[in-house]
Amino acid sequence: MDEVGEDVLSERQRDEIIVPLRAGVVPRVGLEHFQVGRGEEMRSLSHDITKVAQGGVSFRIVSGAVGSGKTFIGQSISSQARLQGLVVSTVDLNPRLRLAGGKGQSRDLYREMVRNLSTRTRSGGLALSNIVERFVFSAIRLAHERACSPTEVIEEQLRDFEELTGGFDFIEVIRSYWQGLESANETLKQDALAWLQAKFSRLSDAKKCLNVRSVVDDKNYFDVIKMLAHFIRLAGYKGLLLNIDETALITQLPAPARNKEYEQLLFILNDLMQGSCEGLAIILYATPSLMNDPKRGVPSHSALYSRLSPNPFVESGWQDFSGPVLALAALSGDEIVQLLFKLRDVFSYGDVKRHVLDDEGVYEFIETYLLAQFGEGQNTRGAIRLFLDYLAVREFNRNRPVTVPIHHQRVIAEIF
Repeated sequence: MDEVGEDVLSERQRDEIIVPLRAGVVPRVGLEHFQVGRGEEMRSLSHDITKVAQGGVSFRIVSGAVGSGKTFIGQSISSQARLQGLVVSTVDLNPRLRLAGGKGQSRDLYREMVRNLSTRTRSGGLALSNIVERFVFSAIRLAHERACSPTEVIEEQLRDFEELTGGFDFIEVIRSYWQGLESANETLKQDALAWLQAKFSRLSDAKKCLNVRSVVDDKNYFDVIKMLAHFIRLAGYKGLLLNIDETALITQLPAPARNKEYEQLLFILNDLMQGSCEGLAIILYATPSLMNDPKRGVPSHSALYSRLSPNPFVESGWQDFSGPVLALAALSGDEIVQLLFKLRDVFSYGDVKRHVLDDEGVYEFIETYLLAQFGEGQNTRGAIRLFLDYLAVREFNRNRPVTVPIHHQRVIAEIF
C-alpha cells in the first residue's frame, strides 16, 4: 500500500480533513482524498443531478444506520452539484424546523434553507443576494444586447410566474428589488430580500414595505421553494438541490404531528413526480427506524409507504439503485482497509516518508482494535475516529510502544 501518497497536502488542507473527522464530522472539503466504495450510489445520484441540471426534478431518500456514510454522500453530491452549476442548501429537521408545522416551524425550515443557499463561488451559504443580483445583472446585459430597457427584460422573464401559485407576489418582490437597485433605494432592496428570506411573519408588516398580498408561511412555503428553483435557473444557475437531514426526528413526534409530516412528505413527492416544477432535487437522509418501523416510521403511513416501499426483487439478491430509496449497506472489509490506508496518507500530509504506521501497523490495528474487539459490526464513523486517534497517539509517542489500557476499552466502545 506504500504507493499511496501522490498528492502532498499542506498543513491547512490536511487539518481541514483530519480535525472534523476526529470530531465525528464530515469535512466540507477534501472528500476525494479518502472516498471509497459507494460507487453505484454516487453514480445514481450524479445521474439525478445531471437530470435536474437539464430542467428535470428528483426525489430521493438515502437510508442508512448512524455512521454509515449518509453525510459523506450528502457532502459529496452537494460538491458535485455546485460544480455543475446548481445552487445547494442543506437543512436539519428539529422540533423547531419541520416539514409540516402550524406554528411557524415550516416557515422557519424554509428560512433556514434560504439562509444556507450556497453556490460554487459562495459555498458557505448566504448566497441569496448574489442569486438575485445575478438575475438582475443578467437582465441588464441582455437588455443592452437587445437595445431595450432592463425593465422590459425583467418583466418578460418573470411572466412565467403568473401561472404559479403565489407567483404574482413573487414577481412583485423581484420587481421591487430591481426598482430599489435602479433608484439606489437600499431599504427597498432589503425589504425584497426579507420577503424571500421569510423574515416577514405578519402580512401587515410586509404590505407596509412591498405591494404583496402574502408572505411565506407554513402553508405556502413549498410553493415558494418551487418558484425559487425556477428563479435560480433564470439567474443562470442549473437548478436547486435541497438536502434534508435528521429526518429521524419524525419518528419521535406525537402521532398527530408525525402523520402531518408524512402527509407533507407525500404531497412533496407527488408534486415533484407530477412535474409541477423544474430544476429541483430533494434528497432526504434517513435512518432504518424511519424507513422500517411499522408503528412510527414510513410503513405506518400506507399511502407514503406504497411509493417508498422496497423493490421486492432486490430481496432476491439483485440490486436496484434507481428507486426513490437508496439503502446504504455497510462498507465491505476490503473497503474499510482501503479507507484506513487513505486516511493514513492524509494524516501524513500525503507524504509516504511521514507515515506513522507502516502497512503491517495498519493491519495490526485492524486486528487488534477493530476486529478483535468489535467484530465486523462497527460503523464507518467510529472506525475513522478510532483510527485517527490511534495515529495521533503514535505520532506523539513514536519511540514508545502503544497499548490501550483495559479501563479505556469502555470509552472506545462508546465511539461505536
